[in-house]
Amino acid sequence: MNKQLGAVQAIAGWGHHHGLVPEDVPWSDPYSEMRLAEEQSEREPFDARDLQTIFNAPLFTEHKLPMGAKGEAGTWFPLLALFVGARQAEYAGLLVSDVREDEETGVPLMWFMRDTKAGRRLKTKTSERVVPVHPQLAELGFLEYVATRRTEGERAWLFPTVAPDQKGALSAWSKWWGRYLRNHVGINDRNKVYHSFRHGFQDALRRTTPDEELRDALTGRSSGKSVGRTYGAKEMLRRWVPKPLSEQWMTSHILVWTCRVSARQGLLSARAVPR
Repeated sequence: MNKQLGAVQAIAGWGHHHGLVPEDVPWSDPYSEMRLAEEQSEREPFDARDLQTIFNAPLFTEHKLPMGAKGEAGTWFPLLALFVGARQAEYAGLLVSDVREDEETGVPLMWFMRDTKAGRRLKTKTSERVVPVHPQLAELGFLEYVATRRTEGERAWLFPTVAPDQKGALSAWSKWWGRYLRNHVGINDRNKVYHSFRHGFQDALRRTTPDEELRDALTGRSSGKSVGRTYGAKEMLRRWVPKPLSEQWMTSHILVWTCRVSARQGLLSARAVPR
């Protein structure tokens, strides 16, 4: 029901913005507080100890990929979730062409786009968005990985083993990650799942910027009090530089993460040092 109310609010807001509401009619957005109470998600963000344990695991430090990890998705999905905060299906639907540099600034960008014919589905219309690739991801070798996949063509899937044309693959990956957290990492709280990265990312955004509209644009969501919007590349680059998030995301967990990548072997070394 709240989704439908949000849609009506968006239409009414559009009409008001474009002068369809007479000027002599008082406007205070009657839909802004018109929401039904919902149960809050019980999913919790990972804390400092969780993150340290996850990224100190052999999956990342030694690049030991179990079969269930489905290749490079096993390492890049968690890292992308940490620094981009998107959903699993959004990463699975990425094409090589969805990661490219802005022509004017040279900043690498990531585009989340809907293409139902190709099976690239997004949760909502506001999920379509463009976000900067976090500098830490670039340092960890993500752009090198993209370049490797680009040899297969611009329309190649970025993560072919879990792409939409691989029936059931993403669901299997998600189940594997849950088992991996419990059985190998040792995080037994079942309220902490892959989506916990997204919760932590959103918490970090709230500490970084008071701009709710920008936060919604970055995460591809609409809040209860505002209608989410999609920024184009130029507007996103003008309003958002991801470096402050890195500092907030790390210092908020009282950690400094020192990471390095061996481009030849594809190994990630992660070390958490108390401040």
